[in-house]
Amino acid sequence: MKLFDKAKIVLAETISSPTKDSFVTMVNGRRVTLREGGSYRGLNLSGADLRGANLENADFEGANLTSANLENVRLKGANLRGVQLFKADLSGADLSGADLTNALHDDGENWLKGAIVDSVAEGGANGD
Repeated sequence: MKLFDKAKIVLAETISSPTKDSFVTMVNGRRVTLREGGSYRGLNLSGADLRGANLENADFEGANLTSANLENVRLKGANLRGVQLFKADLSGADLSGADLTNALHDDGENWLKGAIVDSVAEGGANGD
């Protein structure tokens, strides 16, 4: 490997290094860094372990969060329109003010059981 190639790798790692305000997880063998207010539209985060992450005001429209562990995640004001939440663990997740319009989830009235849902928009979501 040439010195120039090594420098590009170090620069890339420095630019994408997490800060104290970010959350890093592994998804399908790849490292993913998420931040409060970030845009993750259409991203495949199935099976991701996001426990305790602060993702307030983040944009997850159309993302796949199937089987994700969202326990105690802060998603206040998040855009979760059309998100796939099949078998996702929402225990203790703060969804206050989040938009769950057309969110796809397991059928049943208790799909948000254990989540904080103060003023959640979920019009059109299946399972209603």
